[in-house]
Formats: sequence, structure tokens, C-alpha cells
Amino acid sequence: MTERPSPMLLGQLAFMREFLPEHLERLAELAEHVRWEADETIFRAGSHGAVLYVVREGRVAIEFSTAGRKRMTILTVGPGDVFGWSGVFANRPKAVSARAVLATEAYAFDAAGLRALCDADPRFGYAFTRRLLSAVSERLKETRMQLMDLFANPAPRAPRGEHI
Repeated sequence: MTERPSPMLLGQLAFMREFLPEHLERLAELAEHVRWEADETIFRAGSHGAVLYVVREGRVAIEFSTAGRKRMTILTVGPGDVFGWSGVFANRPKAVSARAVLATEAYAFDAAGLRALCDADPRFGYAFTRRLLSAVSERLKETRMQLMDLFANPAPRAPRGEHI
């Protein structure tokens, strides 16, 4: 049997704080509790997956790799943060990878279920879309800062023909 969170527990997570109690009830019905061990890969860039995750405890590194460079962490998310949002409204391949930095617990929300809930309840759909876009906007700001640091201190490139 899948362990589901209470609406009250969901409401304590930063991403969920602004939802109305009836919306938290519906979200709790969709939520699946998931766990990963430290250094476990959650998903890889290029994979398809239509799941939104909200971290309950632990930390998740959002990483990417480019030709000639090592895997790089562009952001680390923690309790109350979301990740995996790229597949919520469109079934696109993941642009980044996600890896548990510490033993991590999260709630997984199936994208099809979220979309159905948004369609069935426009008030929820608006609140959810607004909240998700706010999280994405913050993520873009944080990523821009990381990239500024990266370009200020570029990592060494592998010699031609070799891969790190």
C-alpha cells in the first residue's frame, strides 16, 4: 500500500503553503511517498518522466553534463522545494539529471493526475500553475547565478579526443 501524506503535512512544505485546504486534500490523494539513498540517481537527462517531486527531507542535486566536462551541479534543492517540473505540462525529455545528495524522501505527483486536477478545477489549476511558475522563476534566477559563477571560474577542458 502506498504511503500518502496528510493534507496538513503537505501544507507545511514551502511549495504547498499557499494552497487552500480543499486543494491540499486533492493533492494528498495524488501524492506517493518516495525515497532514495545518498548518491542514488533519480532521473537522467534525456529520460522521459512525467512526475513532479516535492522534497520532504534530504537534498537533491540538479546536474548537467556537457561534452568535455565533468558532471556539474547547477542547483541543490531541499525540503519544500520542487524538481522534475519539466514534464508536468508537456512530455519532454529531461534537460538535466537529478541525484540524491543525502538520503532523501519526497512526494511524487503524477503529471497526468495533476493536469486532470487542473482541468477539473480551474481555481486549483490557476493556483497550481501560478505556484509552479513562481518556483520555476526562482529556479531560473538561482541557475543564472550559478552560471555566472561557472563562467567566472571555468572548469578545465579535457584534451581533444578524451572525455572526463
